[in-house]
Amino acid sequence: MYFRSVSRLMHQVSRLGKRGRRQTGRGARCASSCEKRVLLLCEPLEDRLAPAVFMNYDQIGDVDIQGKGHIELKEYQFGQQTFLKIDVGRQGFDSNSSQPVPGRLIYFPTGSPVGSNFALILDNRQHSIPTLRITGKSDVSFTIPNLNSGIDSVLVEANKATFLQYDNLRGFVTVNEADINGPTTIADLTAAKTIVNNVVANFLGRTNFGELDVTPGGGVRLNGDATAGDLTNLGSFFVYGGLTAAGLTNEGNFLVAAGGSLQVTNFINTSGATFKAQDSKVEGRKLDNSGEMLWLAAAFGFTDLKNSNAARLSADASTMHFVSLTNDNIMNFQACQVTVSDFVNTSGATFKAQDSKVEGRKLDNKGEMLWLAAAFGFTDLKNTSGGSSFWGASNIKVSEDLTQTDGTLIFNRVQLTVGRELALNNVALNVNESNIRVGVSTTVTGGTTNIVAGFISSFEYRQRFGEIRIDPTSRFAVTDGVSIRGGKLLDNGQVSGRDATVSGGGQLQVGANASGQFRKISFTDSLLLINPLGKVTCVDANFDHSTAVNGGTFRPVASALWSHHSEDTIQLQAELDSLRYEQSGDSTTTVAPGGKLVSPTVIIQDGSFTDNGMVIGNVFNNGMLAGFGIVNGNVLNNAQVTPGTNGNPGILTIHGNYTQTNNGTLCIQIGTTGSGELVVTGMARVDGTLALKAINNFAPMVNAEYLFLNAGTIDGVFTDVDLNLPNPWQPELFMSPNAFFVKLTQPL
Repeated sequence: MYFRSVSRLMHQVSRLGKRGRRQTGRGARCASSCEKRVLLLCEPLEDRLAPAVFMNYDQIGDVDIQGKGHIELKEYQFGQQTFLKIDVGRQGFDSNSSQPVPGRLIYFPTGSPVGSNFALILDNRQHSIPTLRITGKSDVSFTIPNLNSGIDSVLVEANKATFLQYDNLRGFVTVNEADINGPTTIADLTAAKTIVNNVVANFLGRTNFGELDVTPGGGVRLNGDATAGDLTNLGSFFVYGGLTAAGLTNEGNFLVAAGGSLQVTNFINTSGATFKAQDSKVEGRKLDNSGEMLWLAAAFGFTDLKNSNAARLSADASTMHFVSLTNDNIMNFQACQVTVSDFVNTSGATFKAQDSKVEGRKLDNKGEMLWLAAAFGFTDLKNTSGGSSFWGASNIKVSEDLTQTDGTLIFNRVQLTVGRELALNNVALNVNESNIRVGVSTTVTGGTTNIVAGFISSFEYRQRFGEIRIDPTSRFAVTDGVSIRGGKLLDNGQVSGRDATVSGGGQLQVGANASGQFRKISFTDSLLLINPLGKVTCVDANFDHSTAVNGGTFRPVASALWSHHSEDTIQLQAELDSLRYEQSGDSTTTVAPGGKLVSPTVIIQDGSFTDNGMVIGNVFNNGMLAGFGIVNGNVLNNAQVTPGTNGNPGILTIHGNYTQTNNGTLCIQIGTTGSGELVVTGMARVDGTLALKAINNFAPMVNAEYLFLNAGTIDGVFTDVDLNLPNPWQPELFMSPNAFFVKLTQPL
């Protein structure tokens, strides 16, 4: 019904009231009722349209307001009385005026104003409008506390709704724009755009915000389910229900808790902002955090997560899933389950996982990582650009490769399994009470590695420069080959492998009470150092331009071959056991006093072999055999044997037989201390050359005699004498059944 004047309106109201009375749920003492719907036009049809005033009735009935003007619902205080004004006049009318204005509907829930003749003073609880419908293209303003509104539910389909205050609005609001400017509670809202300005708004039921902006000082409490397009929060936002948003930019405080859920496509947590999820579920596509985020007992899943510079992300007792995670600052996981496909911890960033399980496909760490009592599994792990990791009491599994460049890597009480390759480049690695198992190869380039009470096993080990120290309680077991180029492997515990290749200035040092066990060792331009009480066992040993210093024990495990070739230096200060010892090239072997070479076959193809200790075995000399020591075995001299050392004549003893071929030379040095002497306990068969050499132009006494060969028996004679004596000394050789003498005379 459309009313053109107040007189016609009042007449219709009077008729409606005479149809009877009925009680309602809200007013048990209702005096009258109205069952007809009241319809008001937002734009008056005539300028003289008077206000519609409802009185004398407990229930007005539903009120419909249609039009395109401005609609305002507001409490009005007149004297000590409060009543509801619904202004449907054009925007700009004085809605606070006590005088009638065109298009005003006045409903008195608490009684009539002083001086009014149109209403009875009735109890507020007995008055209500069951349903208020506002349709059309109106703009609606709400300023009605719930306790005084008298409206059960509101159905709004308007252009714009402005909420200055509305406590517990029950109904459905569908608008293009909703402005929340006062404390408001809304059950169901659908808007193309929602703005919460410097107030706290509660949303119940199902809400569609559209574009949602929460201004500084504003707040939202969401207890129902809601959807939003782009959400910008500069105030406080609390989700206890469910929220789905296309985009979320948080510049204030955001909380998802008490079983709430947040699903967002693109999430930005800006610098200075705080986001917290507790006992809730949060998931989406992309998250860029520049502020602070805290996850407590939350389920969390994003395709891409970036924890930007100066950002902090902490999670406790949470389950988290990512496709891509980039950390530029600080991340802490406590008692969490984390799955990530690609994880990048950038330079200067810190990541900590404690009592957690973290697994994924690829991890690239350039910052600092701390793992405490964590279970860890990745396909590829890469520490680069100074990245450092500390692992404490953790179980780590890398199914393919673990690589690190620069930085520090610390394993403390860790179980580490690497499926394919462990590659360290200029890394400080510390292994303490840890077990490391590498499926294929371990490669160390530069850096320093310390293994304390640990165990490392690898199919293959390659070291390029750098230094590895293995303490006495540690083991380093290599199934296949050990390769050291230019670096140091300091074995104070146990090192084992099939083949050990040391080159390019590399060093294998075996400490006291330590051991090295290999099938074959090969040294090129490198060093083997066996310290006293140290022990090395192998089948073959091959040296080229290298140095071996044995102060401990070298023993074979089978048919051992020790060979060295070019410019090698072998110093035996203790015992070297080999079933065959072979020297060639311009190399040097020195058996120091107290040293021992035990080998059934000693082959001196070339170079210098000095025995100042003991050689146990048969010596085949094609080089230079010298020394003050003992040979327990037979000696075949096809080159040169010199009792003593160069410039120092002495006694070389052979407990066996001595055979000198036609190509052999026995070099006897003569000096102030006497001459060199070869002592053979068995038979000496001589041929070839006797070389006599004065040291430092020594001039002996006339007719001086020197014993230079003493044997059990002697067979043969020297076919040539090579003199290196000052003129005019002449030698005369004398032979007895078991000795050779030389007498130096001067011609008359």
